Amino acid sequence: MDLINSTDYLINASTLVRNSTQFLAPASKMIIALSLYISSIIGTITNGLYLWVLRFKMKQTVNTLLFFHLILSYFISTMILPFMATSQLQDNHWNFGTALCKVFNGTLSLGMFTSVFFLSAIGLDRYLLTLHPVWSQQHWTPHWASSIVLGVWISAAALSIPYLIFRETHHDRKGKVTCQNNYAVSTNWESKEMQASRQWIHVACFISRFLLSF
Repeated sequence: MDLINSTDYLINASTLVRNSTQFLAPASKMIIALSLYISSIIGTITNGLYLWVLRFKMKQTVNTLLFFHLILSYFISTMILPFMATSQLQDNHWNFGTALCKVFNGTLSLGMFTSVFFLSAIGLDRYLLTLHPVWSQQHWTPHWASSIVLGVWISAAALSIPYLIFRETHHDRKGKVTCQNNYAVSTNWESKEMQASRQWIHVACFISRFLLSF
């Protein structure tokens, strides 16, 4: 009787260990996750310091205003790195629910678009200051730069909406939950009627993202 109980205990213990390690990541992904955690900590500290210096220790000019919002976009992007790292540790298993899946992807796209647009605005600022210095000093003021900053954030937020809407959690046959795009906006991912529309929406999103952010 004791042997039977011991055997049952070993079987239950082995099943528990197998279930708990089902989504453990390989060593390569653990290294990636560790790098993401370190990047999140360093990025939060350094970007926060830069934001404080630009906001309180430097004169408010067009250049400092644009750089402030550029670094702010980087700061926002560092906020999502722990979620990426945790997903890597669990072999791309998403354990934060559908709402955070959407917010994660939307924030990632928002950070990408804003960083690209603010880098372009900084390039425009350097161009005007170099080739049109008189006009730049008379017309290119922080007031106008503030309008551009507002336009950049609004444009980036609008362009990020599709990546917020089309992001869903998906359960595969092994029980793993993944955070991925569902361009058909349907729970029936394998429906043949949805394949054509999914493909067209996917291509449209890819082309717009490539043209506006590359």
